[in-house]
Amino acid sequence: MATDETKDSAADLESQKIAQFNLRYDLRQKNLQAEGNRPGPAVFKNLDGSIKKNTSFIKKLKTSICQDQLQSLIKELLSLKLEKYTSEVAGSIAEAKLKNSADVWAGVEICSLMHQRFAEFTPVLVSTLVKQLAPPGPPANGVTAEQKEKDDVARIAKQKNSLRLLGELYLVGIAVDPPNAKEGLINQILKDLIASDKELVNYPIVLVFVKFLYDYFKMTRTDGDGTELSLVTPQVKESIVKLMENYYNAVSNKLQNEHKRVRMMEKSNHEHLMTHGKLQEGKQERLEKASKVYEKILSCAQTMSETLNLPMVELPEEEGVTRISSIGISDGNKDREEKDMNSGPWEDEETRSFYEDLFDLKSWVPSILIDKEKNSEKESTDPSDEPTSPIVPEEPATPTDKETAPTEAEGESTKKKPAGNSALDALLSRLPMALNRDAIDQIAKEFAYLNSKGARKKLISTLLAVPRMRVDLLSHYSRLIATLNLIQPDIGTTIVDELEKEFHARQRKKDQVFIEEKLKNIRFIGELTKFGVTPMPKVFHCLHVLLEDFSHHNIDLTCALLETCGRYLYRRPESNVRTTNMLDVMMRKRGVQHLDPRQNLMIENAYYQCNPPDRSANVTKERTPIELYVRKLIYFDLSKKNVEKCLKQLRKLNWEDASIRALMTKIFFKIWKVKFSNLHLMAFMVSELSRYYSDFGLSVVDNALEEIRIGLEMNLFKHNQKRIAVVKFLGELYNYRMVDSNIIFENLYLILRFGHENGVPIPGTTNSFDACYDFFRVRLCCTLLDTCGQYFDRGASGKKLDQFLVYLQLYMHTKIPPPMDIEFMLSETCEQIRPSMPVYYTFEAAAEELNKIVMKQQGNAGVDQRQSQSGGVGNEPSSPVDDVEDEDYEDEADRHQIIQDESESGSDDDEDDDNDDGSEAGVVEEEEAVVVHVQGPEIDEEAEMEFEREYSKLMQESLESRKYEKKPTAFDVAIPIRSRQNNEEENVREGTVAFSLLTKRGTKQQIKTMSLPSDSALVISTKSKQEAEQEEKLQLKKLVLGYEERERQEHEQPQVRVVAGRGRGRGVHNKRVLWSNAPSYAERRS
Repeated sequence: MATDETKDSAADLESQKIAQFNLRYDLRQKNLQAEGNRPGPAVFKNLDGSIKKNTSFIKKLKTSICQDQLQSLIKELLSLKLEKYTSEVAGSIAEAKLKNSADVWAGVEICSLMHQRFAEFTPVLVSTLVKQLAPPGPPANGVTAEQKEKDDVARIAKQKNSLRLLGELYLVGIAVDPPNAKEGLINQILKDLIASDKELVNYPIVLVFVKFLYDYFKMTRTDGDGTELSLVTPQVKESIVKLMENYYNAVSNKLQNEHKRVRMMEKSNHEHLMTHGKLQEGKQERLEKASKVYEKILSCAQTMSETLNLPMVELPEEEGVTRISSIGISDGNKDREEKDMNSGPWEDEETRSFYEDLFDLKSWVPSILIDKEKNSEKESTDPSDEPTSPIVPEEPATPTDKETAPTEAEGESTKKKPAGNSALDALLSRLPMALNRDAIDQIAKEFAYLNSKGARKKLISTLLAVPRMRVDLLSHYSRLIATLNLIQPDIGTTIVDELEKEFHARQRKKDQVFIEEKLKNIRFIGELTKFGVTPMPKVFHCLHVLLEDFSHHNIDLTCALLETCGRYLYRRPESNVRTTNMLDVMMRKRGVQHLDPRQNLMIENAYYQCNPPDRSANVTKERTPIELYVRKLIYFDLSKKNVEKCLKQLRKLNWEDASIRALMTKIFFKIWKVKFSNLHLMAFMVSELSRYYSDFGLSVVDNALEEIRIGLEMNLFKHNQKRIAVVKFLGELYNYRMVDSNIIFENLYLILRFGHENGVPIPGTTNSFDACYDFFRVRLCCTLLDTCGQYFDRGASGKKLDQFLVYLQLYMHTKIPPPMDIEFMLSETCEQIRPSMPVYYTFEAAAEELNKIVMKQQGNAGVDQRQSQSGGVGNEPSSPVDDVEDEDYEDEADRHQIIQDESESGSDDDEDDDNDDGSEAGVVEEEEAVVVHVQGPEIDEEAEMEFEREYSKLMQESLESRKYEKKPTAFDVAIPIRSRQNNEEENVREGTVAFSLLTKRGTKQQIKTMSLPSDSALVISTKSKQEAEQEEKLQLKKLVLGYEERERQEHEQPQVRVVAGRGRGRGVHNKRVLWSNAPSYAERRS
């Protein structure tokens, strides 16, 4: 029984057929009544009768009859007289090329309009079409077979078009049967074509009639009054049906003959190939030509079988079928064919057991139940039998002891179960949960005691109504069907028939919807095939139908069928050859069609699922012992406990060797291959190794920055884990002082700005690099800030972080509402680094705050004197350079604090200060301590002396060149000193500033005091200069005092650098110090 959706689709097809029938019937009535209703001369009097327009319309009819041009043609036809051009119009319509059903119907409507207006039009048109459908005459002398074949192809193409148009005209009442004729018009034409075609060359013409016209010739419907309506007479209908059945028998015989012929040619070619090792070109060409004819006749037979509802002729598959390949019957690799046959159709023993080892119900269920059910079926006449109470076996007349014991036991057990429909409903409700072979076999056992005709109907309905998304149930349902099929074969037959009907119904509908239902249907057929329930011809017929229209959903269905049972069909000897043919056809169609990547991938998977290629074993990459050892250290052994040991081993490598350097660079470049929890250890090792091999550290940092940018450019989902690891590694590099804060903030802004126009994300704009629903960049920023953001808590870096967090909120408002995980991640990050950060709920609020910050920075960086006056010395904003100096000073202070903590905690290890003679660096290992003695760079004294001489010479030349320059006269007048008391006694008015004016008359100096307004330009300028000078002195004093403090601390403590002290926030590693006793550059210069 079909599912609800199948019933709906069948109902839709039936309604479409009825609508088309009604349309033709109504038009037929109009055409039959046109004899007395044609317009008179008065109607044509006012119409356009110009030769130009009439001939132009006739030309359009020959080339432009289609559904799109129908309305314009009808409008033009009604505006023209056309009384004198009816024969020309009929000829143009008969010569028109109608490509599809819509074009044919457009031609029928034009012919109906002409028929209803002009009585002379119809006889000319019908006679012209009948002449075109006349059987071909005998070939002329001297005509070659190739020329005859070409002529037949052209004639058949023309006659297919003419027969379809004439058949539609016959249905709508334009073309009628000749008076006093024994046969109808269409009957006689088809009989003439068939009678003169002994070789069935005209089968494409008959096939067109069967596909597009046969249903309407046979269809009848009942009117509201109970009157039976038909488009043709009963005699014509009976004659057409009989004629088509006879022709189908002839096509079936032709198909069998062609099948035998092709098989013989294949066998002959195979024997010739085995004997001579080479196949002649003529033999191969003849085989290909015969194969094409065979495939065409096979397609015709299948279509006629489907339309006429006649059984498809069965071909002897076991004797061989056509193999469509480049050399005929075999690909020349006999060993591979034998290997494929011997490997079996099952992947493993468990799969084989599931599909082949079925539970034998006959040995478990008493035979009396099976026999009784069969007898009841024969005696039953009620087609709507409902499930009754569980069958309790009656005592047979002469039962054996072996039969009696299990029968009584089973009878007692069944009495305890629910009776009637409730027992069956309870059993069927367990089907969706039966997901193993034991559960499904148990259901089969229990159903054997509930077996009745009504119970089987209900079971079939339940099995066919499996939900479209539960394809996992199909294999278990198929096992249940195969198990019950051993005692009740009608179950499997009914289910296969219903599935096949549903398949053909969907194929005829050709809609591109309900793909899940189609896939469920075809997979069900495939699963039943592996249990031997679906006959082989039906499976290959379904596959052939799909390959015939290999597009859209049919591609998905073909791949699903091959993935389900393709291996089974390919590995069985009786179906191997035909399966190979189908696979070859599928791959050829794939090669000539333009399919999307998804469909190409599906086809490849299905093909190699059936016929997997020969593959060699995976070749393991050969690695040198040193490479294996390094990979073991980093990928397997590295941990917090043994990081020191791993670092020692890496330093012991020969770094002068280019291969070793390339190996280390490769491993540290592909940082995403290391465990995520060990990234901070990798950063620590990079920082330590870069102290001895600086170019190595630079290359690692450059590669990390480059990987971040490449990830933004490619933006591939499969690289997301890799990008997270690289960003995390960059943050760890900052923690270990491999990069400064400027690099971190540059990459944070790069992550958010990359790909946006002018580097500014705007809401509502589309960006191929950063979609509005993609929040992975936010995840990158949160990962980086979680790693190193806690150290941006003060100074310039703190201000930069505050600004970036505002920018991050602005960026978030350009996206759709974020998912829950992104929202939680962002809130956790902000809570960790800035718990009191203000939240901006709109894009405009965030943009306004960001603009304020930028304007404030621009104002601080300017040299506006009025803003400097209002700020004062104590409130002077820091410049970008000062920010960097402040940050360096704070980092240095943090570093000294870590060193002091290490010295206070105490380390009892003895320190060895001996230097290795003539060596750059020496390593002394003591339990867990590594002491390194580094000498400073040697100074070439001769080069230094040469530099001093050149410098002195340059300075002397400069002095001599300026010796004779005119010097400006200096103001060398001595400024008189006035007592403070006199200054205080001077009266100064409020709102003014006192200025002293120095004048000289002769040799006498005079001083006059002047009072100037405090808001005058001179007073403001003078005060600004004084304050700037005072501010510069204070800043210089601050730097000098700080420098002296650092010098004092360096002289008081030894120059110790702790390994863990290089990191920000990482714990101090005890017994791990570095000593540097080389004299400083200033000491060497002195």
